[in-house]
Amino acid sequence: MPFLSRPQLGLITALLLAGVAAQAAPVPAGLSITGQVSFDLPNSTTPTGGAAQTGQLSLLSGGGSTSSSFNGSPAGGPLSGAFTATGDGIGAALSGSGSMSSPTAPDMTAGFVFVDYRIDLINTSATQTFTILFQAAYGQGNLAQASGDDAFAASSLSVYDAVYTELIYTDFFTDTLNPGNNKALASVADTFSITLAPGQSGYFTALQTMRGGVFEPGNFNAGLDAFLSLQRIDASGDDPGRLPLPASLPLALTALGLLGLVRKVRS
Repeated sequence: MPFLSRPQLGLITALLLAGVAAQAAPVPAGLSITGQVSFDLPNSTTPTGGAAQTGQLSLLSGGGSTSSSFNGSPAGGPLSGAFTATGDGIGAALSGSGSMSSPTAPDMTAGFVFVDYRIDLINTSATQTFTILFQAAYGQGNLAQASGDDAFAASSLSVYDAVYTELIYTDFFTDTLNPGNNKALASVADTFSITLAPGQSGYFTALQTMRGGVFEPGNFNAGLDAFLSLQRIDASGDDPGRLPLPASLPLALTALGLLGLVRKVRS
């Protein structure tokens, strides 16, 4: 039986390492990350005139998901939990729609609906500095469609740092009565990060909104599905809890697996 060639061994190694990299990485012991997402119930409104309106909060923590939703009047939430691995995060999906066929029909409105986000981070390590990367994903995109002589739709998401600098945004607005107000804006980047030295803490906030209405025969459709997730953690400095192994565990396991495969081929 022929030996495995160097390209074949390289391909096997790459595939194994890619599989390891694709798995969620745990949050280091010296770093605490928690998130909360909630409907702003006092300032959110009930739909009128037969318009439809839905909302759902979501939390992904340690591979387990939790949700809270409403159909009609805003209700439910908040959701909060610890981010224990990359991929964990918080999100919300909002939608509103209405269609009017008669000029004598009552006005139809959905929203405002407001969603508040907050992510808190604390570096309790005495020696390590962490750089934490997050991503703001928009699901199916930002939807703000309207037709007829007098209808509008709007949805938006903005992410802010602790000094209220806007880091990420998507802001869509369509107004058939005043088309000069129409906009479809979005930041180029969809990621944001923070670096925490030993003992430092920080936080991010975000605001998501949705509203729409139709006042003459026509229709509107507004919605946004957003999710803020932990993507990567880079650490620098000494880690007192790490054993001084000559290689990382994934590389060691890969090497052992390849040695076993080569021995099997040779035999």
